[in-house]
Amino acid sequence: MKLLALLMPLLFVGCITPSIAITKPNELDAAGKTAFVAAINAKRGDATSISCVGGANLGYPNPQSYLAASAPVSWNDKLAAAALNNASFLATKQVDISSGDPHNGAGNSTVFVRVSNTKYPFAEAGETVASGTGAFFRTAAEVAQGWQDSTNAHCNLMLDPSMKDVGGALVTSSSGTRYWVMVIGKPQ
Repeated sequence: MKLLALLMPLLFVGCITPSIAITKPNELDAAGKTAFVAAINAKRGDATSISCVGGANLGYPNPQSYLAASAPVSWNDKLAAAALNNASFLATKQVDISSGDPHNGAGNSTVFVRVSNTKYPFAEAGETVASGTGAFFRTAAEVAQGWQDSTNAHCNLMLDPSMKDVGGALVTSSSGTRYWVMVIGKPQ
């Protein structure tokens, strides 16, 4: 009974203490952000030669051919904050994105929750994730090419002409895995 009396305050405090999200710094500095947007916009500007596959689950025709270049997207700090939230979670947990759902972030949050939390007024939003070690996905251009080659609608989100803003994050885990996250949005 005495042990239970000692544990009760600890259990109670543990129940009401909010969980604290671990946020790692975004490794994309000013030059990295510029390179990230440039890599995405290079793909959007060359859309006449790109056909995306695998986007049916998000409502895109499969395959979806982009016959005209999409307008460039602009960097948005709020979308970058949403991207950093998920990249930090993935890197902290060292998630294997090939065997799990990398879009189910901290507290089971979705991209829509993460974007809403930043106060970005969106009509549409999407998220793409890539990870790699060693020679894989070292640069924004390599990541953009990986998203273009993907069969999981990453290409569609990157090229969708309705999307106007983009934010990105790069976070490296303690084991050296790089997690790249792009959050792209169409404002209301």
